[in-house]
Amino acid sequence: YGVVGTSHESADSMLDLLSKEVLDMIKLQKKINEQQPKCCSVDGIDDFIFVTRVGTPHRQDTLNRALRRIVAAANDEAEEGTVMLPRFSMHKLRKTACTNAVYSGASLEQIAKWLGHQDYGITGQIYSQARLDIQLDTSRKAIAGMPNEISEMSTNNDAENEPDKT
Repeated sequence: YGVVGTSHESADSMLDLLSKEVLDMIKLQKKINEQQPKCCSVDGIDDFIFVTRVGTPHRQDTLNRALRRIVAAANDEAEEGTVMLPRFSMHKLRKTACTNAVYSGASLEQIAKWLGHQDYGITGQIYSQARLDIQLDTSRKAIAGMPNEISEMSTNNDAENEPDKT
């Protein structure tokens, strides 16, 4: 069910990472839902945004089937041999959203809360590479902004420290 087990506080802070258009759409859907009676609660949460026509949270397998139909339809319309949309799942979308949150500056602890991970170590194992990529990119940008002599020294040191790929 997506963010089951997520506190309202951490779910609200995730909204800060969304575009204005997506946020407006979520607010509109929430208004529509407020006119419907609440039908269920999962882990104490009863204000789901995207629900079925009877007000229950969508099941992941149902959403994955819908995604497969969307991907198939998009690829059927494409030229032969062209893939317009790769196959993906709700789990991949969840991981993509969290990786983007890391790139946007969210802490691994905050992401662990959003995901409902009991152990921050799991989140660290999965998303620490994204954090390392950010640090490496930041270092490269800093080096690029240095005077040429220093930048050349650093670039030469990076080449010397690279593992031999033969």
